[in-house]
Amino acid sequence: TATGTTTFGSCIFVVSNSTFPAGHPLANGQTVTVNPCSVRLSTAGGVANGQPTTRNAAMLLGFAASSGRSVTVAVSPSGSLTVNGSIIAVISLTPVSGA
Repeated sequence: TATGTTTFGSCIFVVSNSTFPAGHPLANGQTVTVNPCSVRLSTAGGVANGQPTTRNAAMLLGFAASSGRSVTVAVSPSGSLTVNGSIIAVISLTPVSGA
């Protein structure tokens, strides 16, 4: 068993607690990089008004997806995507008109 920390959107993990012996790639203090890696976060149906809302995010590590976690998401009128208070990307917005 090994656990560690990462920053949001990063695929670089630092092992902070491990049952693996010293010298093993998953031993305490080791750095593990997963590639390919991405974050899945749906903003569909949201309003681009800069107001935070709760959404589910999951990390995709190769072909394995995490169980997901609730994060606070806001999309500004200009498309800035903020997750838990940090701007992580600028996205393209699709206007929707109510008929």
